[in-house]
Amino acid sequence: MMLLKSPFLVLVMSWIGTLSLFSTGTRADSVCANWWKSLSPSQKPASLTVRLRKRADGTPGRIDGSKAGRQTTFLAPGTGACGITYTDNDHGACLWGGLNAVEPPKNGQQPGWLSGSYTKNCGKKFFIQRGGRQATGSFVDSCSFADGDDLTVEQGCSSIYVTRATFVALGGDPNGSGRIQVDSWDFDASTPPQ
Repeated sequence: MMLLKSPFLVLVMSWIGTLSLFSTGTRADSVCANWWKSLSPSQKPASLTVRLRKRADGTPGRIDGSKAGRQTTFLAPGTGACGITYTDNDHGACLWGGLNAVEPPKNGQQPGWLSGSYTKNCGKKFFIQRGGRQATGSFVDSCSFADGDDLTVEQGCSSIYVTRATFVALGGDPNGSGRIQVDSWDFDASTPPQ
């Protein structure tokens, strides 16, 4: 009984709690940021089937568009979860907010990439490629990707919708099917995800 009240035991329990926080990933980061960090720019991780693609300048991208749970489409202009107002002429994109997930996030992480209550990835820069074309922009919104089945972490974190200007820059026809398959996309190295 006396041991349970000792300062030593409190110190040990605090240390174990801190150690478990570090061993399970950063709780302040999103599920997708932790998934992204598991992707190596030089090799494919053993637990995921993500192929690397190269940017036009030779820098490898980490996220394979064919793994996305949804084909890319364009956003309706407006003010999104980031509080940023965007138009058809802006170069931007929205990322998965974690809704419609196959399973809930683990270890208290934020679901998806960003949401109205988790905005650390808002305004960060990205590049996206499709068939020899490349576009760049900033993340301006969160998307639910509610137009299909529930998403695994890999599918949700690989999905991206873009503004009309970005869609057209990638060769998409906004008057056609309104959907394109992107080859790859990633965060710009100057603004890594959280």
